[in-house]
Amino acid sequence: MNRCAEAPEESIFRDKILLVISCFPAAQHRFEFVVGNALVAVSGGPQCHSYTQLFRSGIIEAVHASLLNHEVRGIKNIPSIGYERIVLEHLPKCLAVIKELEINPPLAVALSLVNVRGSQMFASNDYDLYSHYQLAQDHLILPEAVVDDAAKEPAKILKPIFDLVWNAFGYDRSWNFNENGKWVQRR
Repeated sequence: MNRCAEAPEESIFRDKILLVISCFPAAQHRFEFVVGNALVAVSGGPQCHSYTQLFRSGIIEAVHASLLNHEVRGIKNIPSIGYERIVLEHLPKCLAVIKELEINPPLAVALSLVNVRGSQMFASNDYDLYSHYQLAQDHLILPEAVVDDAAKEPAKILKPIFDLVWNAFGYDRSWNFNENGKWVQRR
């Protein structure tokens, strides 16, 4: 079945506004309607730091360009708590839009980290703990998680994906989840 044929009417689609993922509360936001394709919410003033794009097909693409763009001691740093928190906070907003558009599960949720060659995982805020492994690949493209229930807790949807990111840095799992699978933001 052609998902585009099921897409909402333009007037309904035009009214949908996504909240932008941004760790910069004072960031400027602008909303653009790209005729025939998508509603785009952009953050970051003159330079775009993040955007969320809602396609007519129901696909949502969210990008945060500056989160993984930090260096510590000359090494690119992936802040384990920061990126997980932002994704966990944004997923419910995306799922709410999907629900409002009356798009029913199953849904696919995917995460990709791009331009991360040479990055290390910053694993803790309490002490200077980095993975000893630097990524050799340019992009970390992870398999999707299939969501059969849109009301499922975001942490339960994302934990397997986050675990794969940590695996890429030599860890057995994300340290930000407790033994019950609840996200606890390790310190």
